[in-house]
Parts: sequence; C-alpha cells; structure tokens
Amino acid sequence: MMRLLSLGTVLCCLPLIGQPGGAMARDGVLPLELAFDRPELQDSVTLAPNGRQVAYVVHDLPSDVSAAATSSRRIENDVYIHHLGSRIHVADVRKGDARAICDNGGSAWRPSWSPDGRTLAFYSDAGGMAQLWVYGLDTGQCRRLGTARIAPKFGQGDEPRWSPDGTSIYVHLVPEGRPLGSYYRAAKERSADKTTADLEFYASGSEAAAAPAPGTQAVSQRRGRGKVLMDMNNAAIGVVEVATGDTRVLVPADAEPHPSMLRLSPSGKWLTVLSVWLEKPEVNPGQWFFDLSVVAAQGSPLQVIARDLPLPMTDYYRHAYAWHPRDDRLVYLKNGALFLVDVDEAGARPPVPLAEGLGPLANGLHWFTRDGSAVVVGTGLDTVRAANNGLSDPVPTALAVVPLDGGPVTTIALDF
Repeated sequence: MMRLLSLGTVLCCLPLIGQPGGAMARDGVLPLELAFDRPELQDSVTLAPNGRQVAYVVHDLPSDVSAAATSSRRIENDVYIHHLGSRIHVADVRKGDARAICDNGGSAWRPSWSPDGRTLAFYSDAGGMAQLWVYGLDTGQCRRLGTARIAPKFGQGDEPRWSPDGTSIYVHLVPEGRPLGSYYRAAKERSADKTTADLEFYASGSEAAAAPAPGTQAVSQRRGRGKVLMDMNNAAIGVVEVATGDTRVLVPADAEPHPSMLRLSPSGKWLTVLSVWLEKPEVNPGQWFFDLSVVAAQGSPLQVIARDLPLPMTDYYRHAYAWHPRDDRLVYLKNGALFLVDVDEAGARPPVPLAEGLGPLANGLHWFTRDGSAVVVGTGLDTVRAANNGLSDPVPTALAVVPLDGGPVTTIALDF
C-alpha cells in the first residue's frame, strides 16, 4: 500500500535531487551536470511499510527535449513525456543515505513497495516500451517481470498494486493487438482536436440549406472525441506473478464499461475499476463522467456499482471514490450526494445514502478518518468564490464529519 509522506520528509530529500547516485558536491562547487540540469522532484513519493526506506522519483528532462513543444504529451513509445528522464531514488530514513537505482538505460517511474518493504515495483521503458520491473532491496538487483506492455496513465493512481501476500502485482495492460505508438497517435489526434476548429465556407449562402441541422456537427465532434479518449485511456486489467512474470488478464479492454484504472480493496480480495471517462451530453453537457465497477481479484465479470460519476477537477483518478482504510467498503459522490457501498463474498451491496440532510456536497472530497469510523465531506458550496478563482467546481465553506453508524454530524467552518 502506498503511504504518503509529510512535507518535512519530502524536503529532507531535496538536496539529493539531480546528484547522480546521491553524490554530493565538494568544496562548494557544483558538478557540471548538476549546474545545468533541470531536475524536479515528482510526486511519486512512497514510504516503505516498515518505515525504513523512502522511494521517490527525480525527473530530469533531457536537454534536447522541450516538454512545452510536445503538445501530445506522449513520446513515440507511448510513455508520457513527464516520465522521460525520470529515475527512482531510494533513501534510508535513519541514515540519510540515498542512491539512484536501476541504471538500465531507460526512464523509471511510479515506485510501489511490496508489503514486506523488501521489493520495489515500478515501470520502466528500458526495453523500448513501458513494462513492469522490480528492484530487490537486499540484492540491489533489478529485473523485468514478464514481457507484457504497461498502459501508462497521465495522472497519479496507476502505480503497480501489490497483493497483500506479495506474490502478485496488479497493473494496467495495453489492449491486445494495439501496436506500439498507438497511444501516442491518439494523443496527437486529441491535441489537434483541442487546438483547431472546423470551418465551413459558402460561396453564395444557398449551400447553408443543405448544411447539417444545428447541433448535429457538435454531436459528431463529441463522438469523435469519445473515440480518441477511448484510444488514449482504455486498458486491460491484469495480474503479474512476481516469481515467474506470468501475466493473466482479469478484465479485457473491451469489457463493458470499458476499463481504465484499477484500485485494490483493503483485503486484497477485490479490485475497483474506473471506466474510461467520457463526455455525456445527455447527462450534463460539457462535463465528463466515469462508471465505477468491482471485480474479484482472482477474476470475475465486472459488477457495476455506479454510473455517471462526475470527473473531479483535481487528481481525477484518486478523488473519484475512496476505499475504507481497513474494510472492504467504499464511498463515492454523485449529484452532490454521498453513498456507501459494502463489498462481501457476494460482491457489491446496493449503495446506501449518507449525510442526506447536508445539501449538495463538494465533488471529489470524501476522506475517511484515520480510524475509518466517519467520512469527511465538503458542504456549504460557494459558486461565487469558485468563479472568482477560476474553478469549475463550487468551493466548500465547511467540512462535515459524517459517522458511518448514523451518529450526529460534526461541522467545521472553514476560515478563508
């Protein structure tokens, strides 16, 4: 399980950024490669379950590459450009020693610790494409697990997911039959769709009578965008055996709803799957939506929990819903209302509404308390403040702590 670090822990690692192998500058003179490089600390920072090591990603874009000039966001091998030039570093929390791992000639990103903290899983394109790799803390050795192609995602949340016993890793796989570079081409098409407009010219004006009915062209363009988004974000859900590298598809890419992003339940018995996010004008024009499903970790048909969940404006994969910290139950928001779903041997139970008297709730804000007894949500939505700050989602003016047992709600006003 990924554990986020405090700001202080992250800051302690900053002096190591960009220094190969953790080497320090001597006599106050910066090494040439450090003085002219552009290293950045990415937000993939994870603490090992035993609390002894921290893994983090340093991004140093090659000097001959301009991220701003790469409008498609991906490079030709389908990897996102913000992963290009990334290296994973491991630091000993007590000793302060840090080192870059796995100098395999490729970029590396999304570190994820095994349950015992002795092995680090990550993605790397060292073989020319994104694949799953592991690093052994005891041996200092890296190895690729299998030959399956990983489908890289843009946002956080696509890191390798370990089974509780550490024998398997759940990942997003490129759909069968998709050639290398297909995500890159889809991203370029999406970029062109966002930056160009379709113009129609008439010589006399009489041609307008034969023009498409109002709205028809817009619907056609939305359908075109839907195909591009499907091509960019659709992925199969698979599991890789750590001992052998054998890979098995649990949810094919053409399953309905079309899968995009997985997450593991606290027990490790279930996977939740977000669908490819799509625009649905029949639900709400101009807004994007997920479908949320659950599948057994050993494989089963997808069971839809909820459809048409609004896409959060920040961290859209991780803020769409939340698993309980210990139990196989989750919460999600839809149409400003909060719902609780329990998952047991029979699958997902019907959603139960929570906090019905609070009015509309803030999209993407549903945090479990540390002990799992309550959910924190945002209330008192302020659309004026949101508009003044250029935000599309209303801003909450208060937090509400909602007990799962139906107890009284505690409201905390936010002092802006």
